Amino acid sequence: MSTNNTTPITGDPIANSVKFAVLLAFEIPSIITSSIIVINIVVTPAFRSKEQNHSTCVLLSFNFLQIISDIPLAIHFFHLNIVQPATSVHCILWTWLDFTFNTSSLQLMAWISIERHLVIFSWNLTRRMSRLQRWFIHFAPLIICSVWCPIFYFFTIIVTPMCANTWIFDRLLCGLPCYLTTNWGYYDLIFNIIMPVLFILIANVAFVIRVVKQKLSR
Repeated sequence: MSTNNTTPITGDPIANSVKFAVLLAFEIPSIITSSIIVINIVVTPAFRSKEQNHSTCVLLSFNFLQIISDIPLAIHFFHLNIVQPATSVHCILWTWLDFTFNTSSLQLMAWISIERHLVIFSWNLTRRMSRLQRWFIHFAPLIICSVWCPIFYFFTIIVTPMCANTWIFDRLLCGLPCYLTTNWGYYDLIFNIIMPVLFILIANVAFVIRVVKQKLSR
């Protein structure tokens, strides 16, 4: 259950105007560029057919959806200095979209960083696996990264059985969802954000080390 708070506008209009201008300046070329990339993926079967490109395609799809849905809501807020329409439904949808896209993209990048090791350095091992094993290793993490966050944030932001949201319409994202003050917030921070960041860092550092080591050994 959600409650509303219609406190007067307290944000900095000048700072919001600057943020509006910057976001709008980048939003237009981002939409154009992302549209070209998505169209390219759709009309290029050879790119989509390669297993190593599937994760990238999903990540680009999430980013494109965020550019055309979540970012315009932020631009609209900075333009008006207030959430419009000032309703709980608007706040819930915006928060769910923002949290879902940001965290899903983070987890997909973590999986892509790990998958590169399998594709480049362990392809002989994967070739010896059965088709079912290869399918599981390739698609299971991709599916989990794609569906886990929408489900998790549906439960914590939309259903919210653990607390009641109080939305503040003069703040970005209407303030913060109440689950962040519960144990679910700590779980979200550790498992959905910190761990993927660590995986990205470790996997990419290890990738560079393996590439350099391989070149030096030749």
